[in-house]
Amino acid sequence: MSVANFLEDLSRMVGDYDRLSSSTSTGRGQRTVSQQLHRERILDVADVAALPKGRAVVPAPGARPTLIRTIPWMVGPHREAVEASVAANDPQTKRTLREAHDEMAAVAAATPPEEAP
Repeated sequence: MSVANFLEDLSRMVGDYDRLSSSTSTGRGQRTVSQQLHRERILDVADVAALPKGRAVVPAPGARPTLIRTIPWMVGPHREAVEASVAANDPQTKRTLREAHDEMAAVAAATPPEEAP
């Protein structure tokens, strides 16, 4: 499956919403109010593709997809086990761990204070 197809499927799973709009017109001494229902995507493909680092949409059977904040493994409860696995299996351990920590710092720097955990 291509990335574009995956993003389209995810966008479709998130779904649509109905937005009611009203317009008013006046003529011949009368005022007319018209209402229209517009169906719009909640997150289009571009929105899903542009989610900032540290955010994800998670689909689950029987429930609507949910926007979440990810928790980097470096601050999770299994940090030591992951680092040990990287050390045992990755010939570039230092580089991998440095890049992971740099990535975490980039996510933290891009997260607005009101959204920080």
